[in-house]
Amino acid sequence: MNNNEQEFIETLRKAVSEDDFINIAYDVVDSIKESETPYNFVEPILQLMEDFPEADFGQPGPLTHFVETFYNNGYEELLYQSVKRKPTLHTIWMMNRIINDPKLVNKESYLDLLNEIRNRNNVDKDIKDRINFFMGDQ
Repeated sequence: MNNNEQEFIETLRKAVSEDDFINIAYDVVDSIKESETPYNFVEPILQLMEDFPEADFGQPGPLTHFVETFYNNGYEELLYQSVKRKPTLHTIWMMNRIINDPKLVNKESYLDLLNEIRNRNNVDKDIKDRINFFMGDQ
């Protein structure tokens, strides 16, 4: 990650607990979109969500809208790896949005991951409950 990319991510990290986080995130995303390599921000944004699982990132919020612009261009694999590493309520919800795509080819791999996560001993009950809710729709 170059210095400019680090600066944007650090701004988000510092602001994540602020009351006006969503507004700050919109401003940062606007700047990221102007960068030469906006896709490079997808993984650090997902890592931010992992690092701050209790944060309100919006429904879906500017960060989710931004990373989803790379749907069918690598975002889903990065999200899959993030959820596998450290599922959060927000990233599980984002994965469910992918699963709900009727054109999704490899739906079973996402469902298998959710099944695996809900059987882990080290996963928060709220995350398991959310997965059970989503899986009830499948």
